[in-house]
Amino acid sequence: MTIMISHLPPTLWRKEAVRNEIDCNYEIYLTEFINNSPKFMEVTNNRQVHHCSIQSDKEWDCYLDETPFLDFKLLGSQSMQQAIGDTAMILESNGNGVYDINQPELTKKEYYGYYLHMLFREKTVKNLFSIEKENANTKELIDIKSVLKILKTNKDCLYLFLDYFWSPDSISFKDLEEGAVSYFRNWLPELFKYRDCVTENRKTYLAFMLPQFKKMIVYKWESENLLHFDSIDFNKSENFTKYLKITPIGRFMACVSGMNYDCII
Repeated sequence: MTIMISHLPPTLWRKEAVRNEIDCNYEIYLTEFINNSPKFMEVTNNRQVHHCSIQSDKEWDCYLDETPFLDFKLLGSQSMQQAIGDTAMILESNGNGVYDINQPELTKKEYYGYYLHMLFREKTVKNLFSIEKENANTKELIDIKSVLKILKTNKDCLYLFLDYFWSPDSISFKDLEEGAVSYFRNWLPELFKYRDCVTENRKTYLAFMLPQFKKMIVYKWESENLLHFDSIDFNKSENFTKYLKITPIGRFMACVSGMNYDCII
């Protein structure tokens, strides 16, 4: 059984990746997913949360009435985000669901980026605290420090993993989910332990995508372990579904063959 990871296209995580559309924003669809999650609704006593459009370090991304509920963070290396974001096709909305597709502006520049497991697979919490004190004079150190910075966010956070999991083989939903979680437990075991050390008893959720089964999976970090929290169908978010349809990952759901994959786990 082979499990792959590939990058989410920028339209699913880069704000305003589709030009002329301000609602191209992962914070909006994560809010919609939360409002359609039975488990999150248990937390809120069936009250809807709302997205905060004000961008500031003091504000949270998601509120329950006037009470801060969650902040959203992208879990991926800075170098990979730049490489994928800058080399992706440019989409521009002309209104009425019509999009122009243009070549990226920086295609002649050479890019490379790190997967998270390349950065953190052999790092202990002690190593991470030592790295914090080093000068960020390499791409690797810059990437590690950028991830540590978002882990230090002293708010209750939901981290959206910027790669998705899939298999070219016949695979069950259970096996694919278990394979994805094994990736985090085996390759990135210290990340959330580090967060526990640098924040004040904050809640931590991890979300990742399984397009073959059209679901976003949410785990909660608790008692130094990742525990299943909820599975939410893609169609529970109108915003996510809209931008999924115009991206390569949307076409992937119809046909796995020919998909561009990057890494075997």
